[in-house]
Order: sequence, then C-alpha cells, then structure tokens
Amino acid sequence: MSKTALAIALVLLIALAGAGIMLLTAPKTKGGDQTVQLLPTLQPERVARIEIRNEAYLQEATRWRHERTGWPVRADLVRNAIRALSGLSGPAYEGERIKAPNSVTLTMDDATEHVLRADMRGFSGMTYGFNDNGAAEFPMSVLDALGFDERDAFEPGLFPGLRLDRIATFEIGSASSSLRARRLDGRWLVELAPETWARADDASVLAALERVRQQGAERVLEARRAPDGLDARTPTLRIAIGYREGSGTFDARLYASSLEGASALVRIPGVEGAYVELGETDLVEIPTDAVAYAARTALDVVASDVRSLLITQDAGTRSLERTLDGWDGGDGASATTSREVDDLLTLLTQARAVPGRAADVVFESLVAVDLFGDDGGILHTLEAGYSDEGAFVVRVGPLAWAYQRADPPAVLRLPPYRAR
Repeated sequence: MSKTALAIALVLLIALAGAGIMLLTAPKTKGGDQTVQLLPTLQPERVARIEIRNEAYLQEATRWRHERTGWPVRADLVRNAIRALSGLSGPAYEGERIKAPNSVTLTMDDATEHVLRADMRGFSGMTYGFNDNGAAEFPMSVLDALGFDERDAFEPGLFPGLRLDRIATFEIGSASSSLRARRLDGRWLVELAPETWARADDASVLAALERVRQQGAERVLEARRAPDGLDARTPTLRIAIGYREGSGTFDARLYASSLEGASALVRIPGVEGAYVELGETDLVEIPTDAVAYAARTALDVVASDVRSLLITQDAGTRSLERTLDGWDGGDGASATTSREVDDLLTLLTQARAVPGRAADVVFESLVAVDLFGDDGGILHTLEAGYSDEGAFVVRVGPLAWAYQRADPPAVLRLPPYRAR
C-alpha cells in the first residue's frame, strides 16, 4: 500500500472513530414521534415566584424583585424565562442523566410548584430536562432564557421603582452630617438629636426623595469583586430608604469614584460585587442637615381649632376665649382683640420662616403662650421674645423660628426691642 493510500485510510479511520464517539455520547431518544410534555399545566400569568440556580425572584403587582436583596429586577427577563418554559416539550429522552442538574422552580399564586431539572450542557444545540412528567430533549435556546446572571437582571437606577407613597423612613448622610426622617400618620418627622424628633416640612423631604428617585444609572457593573480599595474607603454619601411594608430597606452607599469613566459607584446591597454606575450626579448636593428639612411654620394646627389662649408674662396671666362674637379677653368680645388674636394665629400657622435648633438660637424669652382645643386639651406651648438682632422669635419644642417683621403680634403686649 502506498503512503498516500495509508494516509487516506488513517484519516477515514479517525473520522469514523469520532463519529462513533459522538453517537455514543449524544442524547438517546426512543425514536418515533413520542413527545413528552414537561410542564403541561403551567399557566404563565399565575407564576408568583421563580427560582433559578438558587436565586429567586418574586412578583409584586406588575413588578418583579430579587428575593434575597429586595432589589427590583427587569421584568422582561423574568417574563421571557417563564415564557420559554411554558408548554415546554420534546422528544422523549432516555439517555444517562446528569447527577447534579440545575433546577428551576416556579411557584404559582396558590403555592403549588412546577419543577424542572435540566442539563445546562448542550450538544449540537440540544439538551434535555426531566421531572415527574418524564424526560425530553429541547433546544438549548430554552435554557439561554434562564441563563441571565442575577447581577445583569437588576433594574438600573439608584433605587429603581421607588414609590414615594410607600416610603416610611429616609436616611441620608455624609461624613459631616446626617438626616433621619420617618413618616408618622402621613406626616414627616426629622431627628434633630438622638431620639429628639420634630415636625418636618413635607415638601422638603419629598423634594429630596424625588431627586434620589430621578437618578438614572448607565448599567450594572460586571465586576464580581469590588474595585481595588473601594471597601476600605468611607462612602461619600449613604442613603437608606425603608418601605412601610413588603420590600424592607434599601441601603446604598455612594462612592465618589476615581475610576476612569465613572463619577460615582453605588453598591447594590446583598450581592457581592454588584454596583450601579452613575454618571454625573448631584446627589452629594442634597442637604444632609436635619434642620434643612424642619417645618417652616411654628404650629401644625388649623387656626379655627384653637379655642382658648393662656398668655403668661411678667405682668401676669391673661386668658382669651373664642366666642360666637369673636375673641373675649375677659371684658367681652371686641373687634380689636379678635384682630390681634387672629394676627397671632395667622403668624403661627401660616407664616413661613427658616427654622433653627432652639439650642442654637439666642433670644430673650418674654412671654409664654398655651393654646387649647375644643376639649380643653392643650394643643401647643410656645415661648416668644427677641433675638440679639431684634427679630421676633418663637420657640416650640426643639425648634425656633425668627420672623422678619417690624412689630410682634400686638396681643402679646411685648415691649419694644432694645439692643442689649
């Protein structure tokens, strides 16, 4: 036999051997037209939870979230995964099964489960899966829909899907100051000192939350570990948002980034190495001093709810009562007394001024006023007087407001300001 013929024979022998190996290792079917329905009763619209490779996703209304972290995920990826499994079928498979298959569990809205175990390895574009309904071959493209990494599934954004109406707590802090706010009975409070809470200006709190909500993100970083040295650095800003129910607390730490092409990185809590990359961001410009969010009015009552006043100063105590004819100072209602009391109540309940911590506002207290409601219960107690600069100051609890007006309300009978 010539050398050429020998070479040709060897090539043919190797090709036949390779084909034999492929036949031996390829998935084996029974042949014929037998088809196995793997998930015959799955109803995609009723899936409430899907677990893929030990990572679970929950449905809440029209949104999906990552079960372990609470972070919203892209609904299109979850829906595509469910759609790929719906009606999954193929030729019966009777080959050897993998010992440690990947599993997919779909939990319905009635707590029943559908489970599929599959070999994530493919052969010529095909693979197989099995469960109590049998085993079947199907295209690898079905598993491609399930193969998204949980980090890629996160919705972009600092707090994606943020619902302002559901927020119960809000914290934002830098190295120099921090704000803690909480919602109580529909109104916001801010913490001025440890466990010292004061009324907040709701519009200011909601404006800050809106700035947080609007922050977009370009992408979720692919790195499985933190950028070098990031964990050892102090965050530029920490933002934590807690919901009243359901999703718990979102806690993000923003780092001013020295990495090329990024202005800031935000760690996604609970997932190692997952970060949202922000472009240019003004989050660091959001005030973190609690006083910046304090109420702009001294009292949080409607003037008509005040039924009586008790005014105490060095000259003695006066009581004023609301009557059908106006305000009575003890000698019958008069137009002058009514105008003076209405002027005071308008100032306290409607006039807006920038507040300060009472402990930081230096003023001389000259009068105390107790305000009472319909049932005789006290609504508020305040003190009033002049600051060193001559501004009329009202102090209620831990806050004080300085009003730029020529004269204090006449009903208080304060002496003219004299510089000290």
